[in-house]
Amino acid sequence: MLCVNLKMANLSLNDGLKHVLSFLPINRLVHHYLSKKGLTVVLFHEVDCKPSIIAKEYHLCIHPHTFERQIQWLISRYTIISPKALFSLDTSQQSANKPHLLLTFDDCTLSVFVHAYPILKRFGLEALCFINFGPVVGSFYYPAIATYLLGDPQFLSIYTSLYPHPRSIFDINYDFLCSYLESAEINESTLTELGGQFPTNQQLVECSDVYSYSNHLFNHPPAPNLSNTQLLMQFTMNESHLRHLPSTLPCFSYPFGQPQLAYTEATNSFFLRICKGFIFTSVELVNPAPLRRLLHRVSLRNDYSSRYLYFTLGTWPMLNRLRLILLRVFLNGFTFDV
Repeated sequence: MLCVNLKMANLSLNDGLKHVLSFLPINRLVHHYLSKKGLTVVLFHEVDCKPSIIAKEYHLCIHPHTFERQIQWLISRYTIISPKALFSLDTSQQSANKPHLLLTFDDCTLSVFVHAYPILKRFGLEALCFINFGPVVGSFYYPAIATYLLGDPQFLSIYTSLYPHPRSIFDINYDFLCSYLESAEINESTLTELGGQFPTNQQLVECSDVYSYSNHLFNHPPAPNLSNTQLLMQFTMNESHLRHLPSTLPCFSYPFGQPQLAYTEATNSFFLRICKGFIFTSVELVNPAPLRRLLHRVSLRNDYSSRYLYFTLGTWPMLNRLRLILLRVFLNGFTFDV
């Protein structure tokens, strides 16, 4: 609980800092300079007026009205490319006034198909969806089940007799979790409240005129917690379902998306071998030209003001890149390809 509270405090601090910095008069100039130098990739999660508990706590949900206003703002300032165009993109040929931008979604709860899909279709846009097929076909969704078990006294009693008390969902032994779920009785409605509803396979097919689909691992586990054998199984199980969809791309997005928490040098080396296309993180950076195989993404919050968007897509990625470089130089921090 302490770790969760600290995480929430850190999110509030970051949001407060971003709010103050968004009033800087140079944000528009920084955005214009930075965006024309490469590819901006925007990341969304839920688009809903009634977010799941996890999405609400971690600021991963945008109201449909806000989402539509953000899309209108992006259209006026960027050339929004289709996911398929990413593989032949030449960033040196883009217009300085309308640089390239790619829209992406992670996890792909039902809200992405009910609320975001009709908005994108109306504007004639396409997006890349990173989907974890586990909850689509009846298996578990790691963020929800791990959060649920952290509040389950029976689970914690058994778990702490074998392992240290988990401070967060990232500290739970993955093998033990899978073994425990084989016989545990889980309240499915609570899981839905925590992690949201997921689409059916038919809905994925019906929305493939707007969405292309790529790999986000089968159950959305944190990659550093798994062995290479387990990661390969998660990846290939997801691929086995993806290949039945009409519009897929050989890309991969890390669940949770942040260095150390979601990926390490070892996991990067592993996925660069087994994934044929681009690999996406949630590190908030604009990707410089020429593009590399590891692409970073900027998350948008529930705000459509120009002041906020100029800052979030310009000044903030620039400051974040500087921070990561300093971590690498002075603290030997792992940031990979910044």
